[in-house]
Amino acid sequence: VLLSLLASEAPQAMPSSDRIDTPPAQREFSSASGRYRLRIESLDGWRSPQPQASLAQRRADGRHETLWTRPLPHHHGPRMALVSDAGQVVLVDEWINVRSRHALVLLNASAHELLHATHDQVLATLGVTLDAVASQARLGTWLASAPELTANQLHARMGAGGRVLRLELRSGALTVEP
Repeated sequence: VLLSLLASEAPQAMPSSDRIDTPPAQREFSSASGRYRLRIESLDGWRSPQPQASLAQRRADGRHETLWTRPLPHHHGPRMALVSDAGQVVLVDEWINVRSRHALVLLNASAHELLHATHDQVLATLGVTLDAVASQARLGTWLASAPELTANQLHARMGAGGRVLRLELRSGALTVEP
């Protein structure tokens, strides 16, 4: 009787809604003009959570030439990415909902890292508390709105904590819009 009671108390399998979905094995993001294409992919079908990224530039003949390839520190890749017509790449947050060490990463067309900001650094720049950001977050742990490039593609903008964070794409400077 004790054994049957213990067997009935055994942990049940988690419902499928409790699992963390992995991103597609390959995702692509293009600049508005189509001149640049960022590919983020798992080389092993997500057996390991580290993705690889590559940036390619469209040549005059229409074919793409790879400018750089590198592993990304983001767990299962960034949640979102932007690519400018100058080849700058903005990687935003992580696929999983965590207070990320890789909340914002800016790479230029040569893969040089111009900014690598943690979740806490983003909050400090915004000048808001974790509670203020979390209460308005709609995408991940801090974003209230999806990131977007400005019309002139000199900045990326994203809403968080009732403010708008502005990332200067040439320098990596983070500011808050007035």
